Amino acid sequence: MHEGHLACHDLYVTSIEIDALENAGAEVLGCDLSSLSVGDADQISAAFAAYGLLVFRHQVLDEAELQTSAARFGEPTKAPPVADVRAQWHAG
Repeated sequence: MHEGHLACHDLYVTSIEIDALENAGAEVLGCDLSSLSVGDADQISAAFAAYGLLVFRHQVLDEAELQTSAARFGEPTKAPPVADVRAQWHAG
């Protein structure tokens, strides 16, 4: 088990690992977002609550798969464009 790793202690068997990143958030390893099990989705939800930022590398999702995967974790919302966020940050 890696430092910062969240273990799944529920009734589901999962095959993913959650590893804390050095500066912020965590990386999710060993999952395919297009076909998550209930246990994997629960573990990802717990990791998001714990870390606030998750990184999923090497995912190949079309628009429909992305929307379906995101909807498993709540209603998707659009983030403002990065330029708007930077402008607000520097103005404040």
